[in-house]
Amino acid sequence: MLVGRQEIVRLLSGEIPKSKNAFGKPPTPSLSRSYRFLSSNGGYTKVLHGPIEEYPMTKCGKTVARLERGGKIPSVGAMSGWSHTPAQPLRVDGRQWTDDVFYIAEIVGHHLASHACDQGICGQYNACHAEKQLIAYFIDRHVFLPRDGLPDPKLEEEITRVEDELERITSCTEIGRVVASLRKEKQELDDELFDGDEKLVGKDDEIKKLESKRRDVETALNQLIASPRARRLRMLECKLEILGVQRQRHEDLIEMAEAPPPPASLSEAAILISSVPCDDCKAFTERVNKHFGLCIQLFASV
Repeated sequence: MLVGRQEIVRLLSGEIPKSKNAFGKPPTPSLSRSYRFLSSNGGYTKVLHGPIEEYPMTKCGKTVARLERGGKIPSVGAMSGWSHTPAQPLRVDGRQWTDDVFYIAEIVGHHLASHACDQGICGQYNACHAEKQLIAYFIDRHVFLPRDGLPDPKLEEEITRVEDELERITSCTEIGRVVASLRKEKQELDDELFDGDEKLVGKDDEIKKLESKRRDVETALNQLIASPRARRLRMLECKLEILGVQRQRHEDLIEMAEAPPPPASLSEAAILISSVPCDDCKAFTERVNKHFGLCIQLFASV
């Protein structure tokens, strides 16, 4: 999420614009009427005529929608539902953005009514509509929410859990102790070879001996880490690296939320929908626009 937002902030900060939509505007109502979603493939595909785009669906009759922000910002597609993962050209994860709709609805004071298709979570059916998911996506990219300036306790808990398990493997298992020992030995050889005090200057034989020993240690370490015995260790270290990137991105997000806003911000968008938007989506859009000072418009492209 953060990478897309950083890129948009970079674009908007790159020049002093003459208007709040320096990089173009979304389709106007008159232009939006030239877009049409038509069914094909027995109802399992929606084809957007306007530019042409095909949206494969997991179930016949699903609603798809497309977010247009104008200018250099790419279009984004979504499909109603909460069980699908993102796939081109549907780049919105149903579960993630349905959850975000619940969060935004709470902020703006919108009640998501219950429905017979909620499957155990009250309001889930209304929250999963494609246009609502795209509104949540737009807000994530262009609006700072209260949570953006706060630490992420769930992320920190997960990092602590993985670190604790890694520590247990390193200190309490044979494979962990051997890997730790080889890494320590390699680090000591690196320190000796690349010592800033230049103690090895002119000592070519000693340097060659240390380099040979370092290669042997590195080979043994790599073979051990690649072995099936170290599979759990590799997995945890990889996961910890990913979590570290997520932590850094969230720290960057907090910094961005606290920084002065860019000289321009995107506040207008058009959402093209393959069916007529329901009253709940219209009411949600109205509350979002009013609360955040946005101008998001829904267009039934049928």
